[in-house]
This record gives sequence, structure tokens and C-alpha cells, in this order.
Amino acid sequence: MSTIAQKHTGGSIPRVQLCLETLQPSTLCAVKFEKDHGENYVKKLIEPYYRSGRNVTFDNFFTTLKLIQHLLRQGLTCVGTVRKDKKFIPEPLRHHSFSKDKQYTSRLAFQEKATMVSYKSKKNKVVTLLSTMHSDKAVSEDEKKKPGIVAFYNSTKGGVDGMDQKVHKYSCKRKSHRWPMAYFFNIVDVACLAAHVVFKTKFPDHPLSGKDSRSHFIRSLASDLAQAQLFRRQEIPTLHFVCSDCIDASNVTGN
Repeated sequence: MSTIAQKHTGGSIPRVQLCLETLQPSTLCAVKFEKDHGENYVKKLIEPYYRSGRNVTFDNFFTTLKLIQHLLRQGLTCVGTVRKDKKFIPEPLRHHSFSKDKQYTSRLAFQEKATMVSYKSKKNKVVTLLSTMHSDKAVSEDEKKKPGIVAFYNSTKGGVDGMDQKVHKYSCKRKSHRWPMAYFFNIVDVACLAAHVVFKTKFPDHPLSGKDSRSHFIRSLASDLAQAQLFRRQEIPTLHFVCSDCIDASNVTGN
């Protein structure tokens, strides 16, 4: 099982997501820290999984030597991209050192419990990754000669991205300059997606668990959640007849 943490900001409150297994529901965290906030976000989110033997995959917003050492002490390995300006990158692995190298060149550096790789994926692009999960020089056999660390990162980084894509397809978001509303819209979107995943897991043979059933599930969920409020409004003697007719048309029934 992979754990993926990725930075995302909404308004003035940071939103950090944790995804257990690719494309599964994400957990949100909006806790503010005064310093080392990237490290603290990761620690806060994965604390329940200490000593579980899992791997954590995150982007360069979070990757530091201090963090990976902490995760190792907690029984977790990690793989993460590294910003090119980090001082702990060895000189031979720095991006400017690849200026004369051919595309698909890679260089590795090893410590006792960590491996760093820099890979020239494009003519003018070098990516650097740090891993405590890998300790070999494995590369793919095709022309790209992609290091195993890079291939693993690419295969596990998409959990949060996949969730964002699913949320974007069916969203309740509306244009607003008020960041609390924008944040609330996102909470509703993620909750609906998580509810559908849980529903499909519990009722795999239900019609609303089909491949293209999410839009129908969301409509059904919204209708069920609105029933109690509609019933309360139906009991108001002075309710406008237009509203009353609409409620009657929706077949609202009391409990």
C-alpha cells in the first residue's frame, strides 16, 4: 500500500491530502504550523500508520532529510522529488552538472539507508528524487533508461491527482470570492466522492455501484439528504404554493 501526500492550497488555508492506495478516498488536513510546515503536514497525516511498514510518496514541497530520517525511525520508507536548490543534493547530481549529458542520463548517490537519483528526462529538464525504499541501480530496458525510483514514483504519485480529476468531473463549486465558501464546496465534493467509493465497496452489485453510476449516486444522495428539510418546510402553513407544489412533486414523505 502506498501513501501519497501532495500540497494543495485553497484560499488562505493550506489543504494537504493523504491518499491510501491509488485513487482511494483522501483525508484532508488544514492544521497550521509556524515552521517546517511541510514536514509537519506529513507527520500529522501519517501518524496513524507509524510502524505499519508502508511507503510514503510525496512531492518536493515535503521532501527533506530530516523528514525521511524521522519516517525511517517510525518504520516507514518514502520516495519523494527534491527541489533543485536543496543544499543536501551532491554536486554531481545537481541540475547544472547535466548540461553536457545526453537525454535519459541518470546519476545516483547512495547512503546507508537512502538513495538519491537525478534523471535527465528531457533535453532541458532534470528531476531529482530521494528514496529510502530503493538501494539499487535498476533502470528500464527501453531507450529512456528510466531509473527504478522514478518509475515507482510515477506509479504511486497519482492517487491525489486522480481524486482531483474525479472531483472536477462532478462538482458543486460555484464562483465565489469568499474563500470559506470555496473551501466548503471542496469539502462537499470530496465527501460525495468518498461516499460513492464506500458505497461501491459495501454494495458492489447495486445499480448505483456501476462504472458510470457516480452522477446518479450524487443525485440520489442529494435527494436523500434534502428529505428531512423538505419535510419540515412542507409543514409550514404559510409556505408559498409554488414551493409547496415543488415539494409535493418530489414525493417527500415524513419518517
